[in-house]
Amino acid sequence: IVGDIPNYLLKGMDDEAYKLAERLKNIFKDDFYIELMDHSLPEEKAVLPKLIKLAKDLNIKTVATNDVHYVDKEDWEAQDILLCVQMQANYDDPNRFKFDSQEFYFKTYEEMKQLFDEESLLTTLEIADKCDFKFEYGHYMYPKYEPEDGSTPMEFIKKLIAEGLKTKYPNPTKEVLDRIDYELGVINQLGYIEYYLIVWDYINAARNMGIMVGPGRGSGAGSIVAYLIGITNIDPIKYGLFFERFLNPERVSAPDFDVDFEASRREEVVDYVKRKYGDDHICRIVIFGSMAAKNAIKDVGRVLQVPYSETDKITKAIPSSITRPNILQKAFGFYKAKTTDKDYGVDYSVPELVDIYNSNPELKKVVDLAIKLEDMPRQTGIHACGVIIGGQALDKVIPLAKNGDQITSQYVGAQLEHIGLLKMDFLGLMNLTDIVYC
Repeated sequence: IVGDIPNYLLKGMDDEAYKLAERLKNIFKDDFYIELMDHSLPEEKAVLPKLIKLAKDLNIKTVATNDVHYVDKEDWEAQDILLCVQMQANYDDPNRFKFDSQEFYFKTYEEMKQLFDEESLLTTLEIADKCDFKFEYGHYMYPKYEPEDGSTPMEFIKKLIAEGLKTKYPNPTKEVLDRIDYELGVINQLGYIEYYLIVWDYINAARNMGIMVGPGRGSGAGSIVAYLIGITNIDPIKYGLFFERFLNPERVSAPDFDVDFEASRREEVVDYVKRKYGDDHICRIVIFGSMAAKNAIKDVGRVLQVPYSETDKITKAIPSSITRPNILQKAFGFYKAKTTDKDYGVDYSVPELVDIYNSNPELKKVVDLAIKLEDMPRQTGIHACGVIIGGQALDKVIPLAKNGDQITSQYVGAQLEHIGLLKMDFLGLMNLTDIVYC
C-alpha cells in the first residue's frame, strides 16, 4: 500500500497520495514514515521533491534508504549476469529483465549524505531502536508433551520404562537398573524428558497406523531408555553401546534421534505430527543449492554467448582434487590462504588455466565473473527429511517461505537448532518399503 504513494505522485494523482498518507498516519501514528530512495532512476528523481513536500505538509518524518542487491558498487555486472542466469536470458538481449542503474549496492554514510538531508539519515537509527526483536540463545522452544492420562512427563516416561522392563528385561540386573537411573538423571537434568516423549509419541502412532519403523540408527541406539520405551529396538547392554555418545552433561547441542519409516508412508507420520501440534507449529527446512565452480563457468559463458567449446576447455582443466571453497580462485592462482587455513602455503594453480586467463580476454572476463558467482546461492529446495516442530506458531519466531506446496523455514537446519528449535529427522527408507511388500 505504501508503494502506491509515489505511484500516485508520478501519475499526478496528488490528492490520492495525500489521502492515503493521512490514512496510514492515523493508523500507524509515529511508526509511519515516508521513504526516500535515489538510485539515479528518472522516476525517483521526478517523485522525490513531491514526497518531501508531502511529508512536510503532513508532518511525517522521512527516512532515506537504498535498495541493496550487492555489497560493492563494482559487483553490479556480476549481479546482472546472475539475473541472466536466473532468467535464462542472454546478456545482450534488449528485452531481458535488468536493473536500469548501478546504484543498488551498500552505500556508506558519506555517499548517502550526498543524496539526502541528515535528518532523513538519522531516522534510520530511530527505526532501528524501535526494532527490539532479539534471539534468545541457550533455551529451547520445544513443544510441550502432555500425557493423556494426566500424569507428569516424568511419571509417564517411568511408566513406559516399567512396561518395557517387563518384556525386555524380565529379571533386570543391577547393571540395567543403574543404567536406567543414570540415563534418566542425565535426561531430566538437561531437560529432555519431553523430547523423548515427543519422539516416542510419533513412533508409537506410526506403529499403530501399521507403518514399519526402523530399529534405530546412530548414537541414539546407545540409550537404554529409548530402547525400553520403544524409540529404538536395539539392546545397548547386549551390544555394549555407550549412552554418552548420544547425550551427556557436557554436550552443548540437542540430541537427535534419526528415525526410519517406510518411504511410501513417511508423510503420514509428518501429517500426524501436524495434527498433534498444529499446522502453524510445523514446517519443513529450507536448503540452498549453490553455484558450483564448473557450473559458474558454463553459466557465465552461456550468458555472454561464449562458445561452449571454449568454456569446456576451462571446466575440463579444473582438477577434481581441488575442493571447495574457492575452487576457481585456487585453480587460477588467486587464492590467498590465511595462516590459519589448512591450505596455507599450498599452490593449487593450474598452468594451463593461468595461460588461458592471461592470453584470452574473452575467457578472462568469464573467469572474473564466475569467481564472483561461485558458491552463490542459486536455488532453494526442501530438506529431504528434516522437520521443525515449535512450541508456538513458527511465524512468531522465524521467517517462513512458500516452497512449492510446502511451508519452509528461511534458515537452514543448523541455524534453527542454534536458536533452540526442535529439528526432527523423518527418514524415508526404501528398504522398509521393500520388506513390507515382500
